Amino acid sequence: LRKPIGKVLSTYNRKIKGGSSDDEEEAKFIITLADGHDPSVKKYHSAIQPLARWYIETADDVDLSDDSRGSWKVMYLFRNHNTSSLDEEQLSLAGYITLLHVNSPFRKPKPGIIVRVCQALVLPPYHRAGHGSTMLQSVHDYADTNESPSSGMDIVEINVEDPAPAFVALRDTVDFRRFVQRSCTDCAYLGTDVTNKEFFLPVPDDKLKEIANDLKITKRQCQVVHEIYKLCEVEKWKRRPNETGVVEVDTNYRLMIKKSLRSLREEELGACEGGKDEQKALLGKWFDETMVHYRRGVEAEMHN
Repeated sequence: LRKPIGKVLSTYNRKIKGGSSDDEEEAKFIITLADGHDPSVKKYHSAIQPLARWYIETADDVDLSDDSRGSWKVMYLFRNHNTSSLDEEQLSLAGYITLLHVNSPFRKPKPGIIVRVCQALVLPPYHRAGHGSTMLQSVHDYADTNESPSSGMDIVEINVEDPAPAFVALRDTVDFRRFVQRSCTDCAYLGTDVTNKEFFLPVPDDKLKEIANDLKITKRQCQVVHEIYKLCEVEKWKRRPNETGVVEVDTNYRLMIKKSLRSLREEELGACEGGKDEQKALLGKWFDETMVHYRRGVEAEMHN
């Protein structure tokens, strides 16, 4: 490509592996947002979307002109191979996210447009370089600018359609970072004493709704963000010298997460044929999986 598809939202540089496995080189990347109604966008996306079937197990083709579920936009990530100072660009696709915009006129407390992330793909040469996080953050930045489609309604929520486990971890890390950076992180309502059992009580429903609306995420995702925040506070507390009661604090946190998981996946637990032993084993498995990506978010924050 000699020019990007869609409107340029941002550009950035990031190191990538060079010709040798030990070499790294600085590469230029461009994030754009393209309207699915544009015939040139539809033509380009039809040409590149077979890639999704290679890398996304449950991928289906998307007809960008199909408005039966809502209107489509695509966020593209391009690498600019032109390293000279000349204006001419030499672009190749590095990834994309398809975004379905759905009108929700009866949503409470505020009607508007819900943007659903349907497919998210970063091509293998660019894995483990933070591009997925950068693109998802760009989706939220786009929503925050209130660049709503022709309906004139604001974007009020970003959610994800059937996310894979790796994308769940990515989303949780991005949302937790946004939670920490936002002014809404005056967490006096949570308290700071992790040795007090009240620290692990559920966040009041009205507070969850308030922050979920501010971050433009679901109420459940806001609960996840709070659970990661509490884990971060626990880990900070454990780093202090001469602290006692670690076992009790860890137990309280574990019980909080398992109670949350039990509520979220009540139907699956009820379908267990092995009784309480099988339920206990499942909860343990889900807890371990949850902690893996919660710790990813905590580690990212504590290294900032």
